[in-house]
Amino acid sequence: MSFTLTNCKSLVDSWTQEAVSNADLLLWGRECLRDNIPSRLWLENTKLFRASAKKFYSLPTDFVSMVSLFTSIGYPAGLTVTPTGTAGTTTYGYRVTAISDDNETIACTEVRATTGNATLSETNYNALSWTAVTGASSYAVYRTTGGATQGLIGTATTTTFSDTGLAGDGESVPIEDTTGIKYTNFTIRNRKISFYDADTYAMSYIARPTVASITDAVPLVDACEYAVAKYIASRYRGAEDPDDADASRWMQEFYNSIANLINENELDSNDSFQVKAVW
Repeated sequence: MSFTLTNCKSLVDSWTQEAVSNADLLLWGRECLRDNIPSRLWLENTKLFRASAKKFYSLPTDFVSMVSLFTSIGYPAGLTVTPTGTAGTTTYGYRVTAISDDNETIACTEVRATTGNATLSETNYNALSWTAVTGASSYAVYRTTGGATQGLIGTATTTTFSDTGLAGDGESVPIEDTTGIKYTNFTIRNRKISFYDADTYAMSYIARPTVASITDAVPLVDACEYAVAKYIASRYRGAEDPDDADASRWMQEFYNSIANLINENELDSNDSFQVKAVW
C-alpha cells in the first residue's frame, strides 16, 4: 500500500482550512521524508562495486548509511525477460542471484516485461536470460512483480530460465551477499568510498526515496500518511507564525505518530513499513 502527496494535500487543506500550494507541499513533503523520518524506515538497497585498492568511488545518490559490506563473486548482469507465446497486458518482474558453494549473492536490479500473458503456462511463458558469473555453480530466480505468488520460483545451472507459472515461496531477495566475507577495511569521506583491497564488493545500505513531482507516489504505507500530513501542516502554519499553537501541536503529533508506528509489533515481523523502491 502507498499514498501520494496529493492525498496528503487533502488532509493538510482540511486541517489548516486553507489551500496549501503544490510547491510548498512538495518542498515540505520532501523535507519530511528525507530529513525527519528515522532512517530505519527507509528502503534497504544494494550496490555492487568492482574496486581497485585505495581509490575513491562515488556512493549512490540515495545513500544514507552503511548496513554491511561483503566481498562477492558478483551478481548476474544483463537480465532480459521475453514473453513467449500469446502476448498479454500483465506485468512481471524478476531478479536473479548467483550461488556458489551454497552461498548466495545479492540480486540484480529488477527487470520487468509488460506484455506477459495473464496465465503463464508451458506455451505462454516468460523466458529469462542473463550473463554468466565467474565462480557461480547455479542461479536463483525470484519473481518480484506479478503472478499469484512471488519469491523464489526456481534455480538454474545455466543462464536461462522459463517462468511457466511457477509458484513463489513468498521470500524476499537476499539483502546480504554470503559468497565472500564481511569486509571492514573501507573509508567513507565526502560521499565517496575507498577500499583497501582490489575486489568485487556487495554493499547493503539504507537508501532514501526520491520525490520528483507533486503527483509522484511516495511509496510508504498508508499508516504514515497522517504523520507526513501533520508535518506539512505544521510547517505551513509555522511559516506564517512560528509561535502558532496548532503548528507546535501538529509537529509533536508527527513525532508521536512515528514513534508509535515504529513500536508497532507488526513492524518487527515484516517490511511493510519500509519505503518500497519505485525506480
